[in-house]
Amino acid sequence: MSGHKRFWKAVSVVSEDGLFQPRLDGRPIRLPQGRVLAVRSSVLAEAIAGEWGQIAEGASFTPDSLPLTRMAGTMIERIAPDPQAARDMLLGLGVDDGLCYCADGIGPVAAQVFAWLSGYGLHPKCNRWSHAGCAA
Repeated sequence: MSGHKRFWKAVSVVSEDGLFQPRLDGRPIRLPQGRVLAVRSSVLAEAIAGEWGQIAEGASFTPDSLPLTRMAGTMIERIAPDPQAARDMLLGLGVDDGLCYCADGIGPVAAQVFAWLSGYGLHPKCNRWSHAGCAA
């Protein structure tokens, strides 16, 4: 992926409609699909602004240089429009990883997690763990 060059002089954060927007030279940061980068947390907005501010003047950068921006952008453009689809996809990953090994049976935290998962149709198994291998 080719890099972009820093074109802004100042990075700031403004509060608008209950959200915090990192801005470059007073202009909002636009995400790939055109949405404005705006988050609920002022601390996160300041950290995102810090990412942009750390890029040296005139230096090239890629999206990999901005991990907080990428995570927030993914949430805004991919997850927020259809959070149930994201939940379903993530829970689908648990179907293959639903085997647990417990030294002393299921503890209270694991029992709560298992109960929560069963509400989504996932039923993990818990086998006793032994140093020689697995015991059913």
